[in-house]
Amino acid sequence: MRLFRIELMIFLGVITFACVSDDLDEADIFGSEEGEITATINGSSFRSFGVSSTAFVEDFAGGDQLVIGGIDISDLDRLTGVTVVFIIPDFSALSVGDTFSGSSMDMIMTGGYAIDINGDNTIGATTELAASNTAAITAIDRNRKLVSGTFSYNAIDEDTKHVYEVRNGVFTQIPYEQ
Repeated sequence: MRLFRIELMIFLGVITFACVSDDLDEADIFGSEEGEITATINGSSFRSFGVSSTAFVEDFAGGDQLVIGGIDISDLDRLTGVTVVFIIPDFSALSVGDTFSGSSMDMIMTGGYAIDINGDNTIGATTELAASNTAAITAIDRNRKLVSGTFSYNAIDEDTKHVYEVRNGVFTQIPYEQ
């Protein structure tokens, strides 16, 4: 679990850097029609879109993992991010209708939530393997390398034990690198 938390923070840091880089203009951040993640987190709306939503596939533990993440950049003083991680035997076999839970050892789904306040105070929370963590693949376009789906999970801050309820999560046309 600690390794996943480190991966989450690195992933969100890379996205944050890309979103606030001086080399990007507003069209780079907001101009893409592809890639949107929405969810409700403890009753508040979360939305990540354009280049602030991305994914990658990599080898993991004898199989593959698909890591999807995004940052809500609507308030640059308080960036929030979510990740959804699918640990699967073979990414090439992933298909529409595949469902995941945190308790199935065949196709595992886990996730995370992070808050960065003014670049000084970072809060990170990750899921535990639990049946209440669920996700599904609703579309995959292998030619354009886009994936869509739904997710829901509880992320727990290891330090404070605060629970972040991530509900009604939807990721739509997220571009992935393989």
